Amino acid sequence: MRGISICIWAEAGQLYIVAEFLLQDWNAAIPEIDTGDDVFVVQDKIGLFKRIQVKTITGTKRKNGYSAKFIIPYTQISTPVNPETSFLPLNSSQ
Repeated sequence: MRGISICIWAEAGQLYIVAEFLLQDWNAAIPEIDTGDDVFVVQDKIGLFKRIQVKTITGTKRKNGYSAKFIIPYTQISTPVNPETSFLPLNSSQ
């Protein structure tokens, strides 16, 4: 990862996602206590709320693009939450 620690890449990825939602006119917040969701976003105009789990990954260059692998704990996808959590993979290789 270009000499940068995994923790720094993860935080940078999370902040990147927050910035992207803000630029799309969503309200975005990082929870004070980490219980699995990285970002909460709200579309204030219509009251839509979403939970976001950011997965910052390092891709491997392939002939026609990149491939990557990331881990999601089974409990995060098997335990129902309302609203559902959206997982956003973010490639740090580009």
